[in-house]
Amino acid sequence: MKYLISIEGKITDELSKLLIAEIERFDVRSEVVHLKFDLAIRELKSFCPDFLIVIGTRKSSKIIKKARKSGTKIIFFYQSALETKSNLNYSNLVLERVYFDLPQLNHEYGNGSLLTDFIRKSDSRSTEESAIATISIIATKLNKWHIHLKDDLSRINERFKFECIDTSDGLEETILKIRNSNVVIPTDQFSNVLAAMVNCPLVNVFKKSLFTRSNNRVTCINSILNTEVVKNIESGDIKEISDELYKLLNDHNYSATMLNEYQHLKDKIGTQPFARVVAQEIVEWGEE
Repeated sequence: MKYLISIEGKITDELSKLLIAEIERFDVRSEVVHLKFDLAIRELKSFCPDFLIVIGTRKSSKIIKKARKSGTKIIFFYQSALETKSNLNYSNLVLERVYFDLPQLNHEYGNGSLLTDFIRKSDSRSTEESAIATISIIATKLNKWHIHLKDDLSRINERFKFECIDTSDGLEETILKIRNSNVVIPTDQFSNVLAAMVNCPLVNVFKKSLFTRSNNRVTCINSILNTEVVKNIESGDIKEISDELYKLLNDHNYSATMLNEYQHLKDKIGTQPFARVVAQEIVEWGEE
């Protein structure tokens, strides 16, 4: 069978490779084309796939609409944590096969995700030991305000080492840097989920703006668990961020409670192997 895989960027590209490997395991004669969504739109007509597999956000709605018109079977791996808009509303996502990265608001437990598979298979291990605590600011796209945040925190917390991590540099490298950090400061929903799944204490920091609404004013960790596990702090409140960092580093009962809550998050997302099960379902669907 023929599979057209549509991705949106570096993160979804890395996640897609897990699924492609499993599809090729179950369908040894498979023909797979793997493209960014704008190029995949052009390929739809010439390639004539049996399946369009979309790994991304609502940015990919255009290719989904085109595939619907052609009668192609569509599977959507919806990465809600990568959405830039501040909502977790799935109600108007109506397709035959949709797999969510995070539990839907009306479902208590998920069945795993491509991200949980990636973390499970990750070879990166903590390699650094330092007498100075390392605190990492994480973003799916670093820009000037992250650098300003790092500089502001460094000025009043000279005992700590601050660094910035851009997840678009690669998930494997990002996971390694998180594991080498004592505390992380995620600045978007994806970074929140990634840090929690890697078991690192965190404080969620959002940017206050008159023009745009940050997608992480409330971390999705708290929304999924329906309780405050992680503090949400506006980026301008450097003292409050510093106080929370100090508490996470020095109050071991406080940070241990947060890490224990992460296990509930993992249970809700799902910890079982995901890509293999889903790939088998897709191939069996094609054989019906």
